[in-house]
Amino acid sequence: MTSELGARICSRVNVWQTLVDSDPTKLHQELDRAHTILADNIREVRRSIFALRPVDFDELGFYQTMQQFVTAFGEQQGLVANLSIAGARERLPVGWEPLLMRIAQEALNNISKHARARRVRVTLNLESADRVVMQIEDDGIGFAVGTLEQAARRGHYGIVQMRERVAGVGGTLTIESESGQGTCVRVTLPMPWRVEPYAE
Repeated sequence: MTSELGARICSRVNVWQTLVDSDPTKLHQELDRAHTILADNIREVRRSIFALRPVDFDELGFYQTMQQFVTAFGEQQGLVANLSIAGARERLPVGWEPLLMRIAQEALNNISKHARARRVRVTLNLESADRVVMQIEDDGIGFAVGTLEQAARRGHYGIVQMRERVAGVGGTLTIESESGQGTCVRVTLPMPWRVEPYAE
């Protein structure tokens, strides 16, 4: 609970006490409102903790870590979240695995904050000999893609930073969305060589 929220609740306690006998109906309305505020804050705290969790591939490897992350996101947000991987689960060039994971984290964080989605699908396509493609799709409310530039000017740099990181390794990041039509974040990384598969 934030100190601001605690102060707001405390300021209402005296009001609730006076309503116990004088206006029980209004007291119930006040308590319902307080319940909603608390629930919203708890969800925000959980979302923040989830978004800031460190990622360690050493124990499980990239693909299993990604699977656990997507599954945990769905459970934490109360929605259906799936990961599908097409192609051989090969080791990716140095730095790409944490890059893809951070992009997935940022995209899923944005979904939890804004999308009002019921379903999320993350796909990793490793079938091509010369590129890796990751997509994060949701069935949420969508938005006008042109508003991203306005958001960046207001200090919301998440998407801008993701795009810069991808460009830094020669890749591209695109976002497709329309109001009411969900959103798709697509990352394409060029890979002119293959690295050894993960051991089974």
